[in-house]
Amino acid sequence: YVLLVVAFYFLAGPQLHFRESRGNLTMPPGDASTVELVEGVTVEQFFSAPIQRLESISTRWCAYNPVNAGTLTVELARVSDGEVLLKQQFDTSTLTDNQVLTVVSEKPIETAYNVPLVVRMYSDAQPGSAGSPIRCTTAGAEGFALVIDGNPAEGMLCFDARGTDHIWIGLHYW
Repeated sequence: YVLLVVAFYFLAGPQLHFRESRGNLTMPPGDASTVELVEGVTVEQFFSAPIQRLESISTRWCAYNPVNAGTLTVELARVSDGEVLLKQQFDTSTLTDNQVLTVVSEKPIETAYNVPLVVRMYSDAQPGSAGSPIRCTTAGAEGFALVIDGNPAEGMLCFDARGTDHIWIGLHYW
């Protein structure tokens, strides 16, 4: 019995400790673009999610031109103190229409459970050579706020937040 219990613990691995979070946010369908994200323009999506171990944030984009140039920065920060939890840069020359860009954490973030967060996007692209984040104007719920260049906007970004939660069995197995 002891041998089976020990073997099961190691064979089950992460599935014994973690499961896909029930608090994962799903990406709403897009029906409008926000604004061409050029130098000096910022798009921010405020939200909170009941995810114990936040692992990734994804956003949906559209490309206005067949040739874009510049660097797009997507970051996730805590609203209370402004600490940047995730940050990644993307080359906008590879941006295509309806593309999903995902920022993945090297180590799951365990300090973001139901904490007010902001996904902030900005770019160094020039007008006519930048992409635009897509939004859903019919979506929006309490706790979600879209801000475009400092002004509140209708709807919410087409974004999702994914992670895992702890499983009780894994915490108290022995």
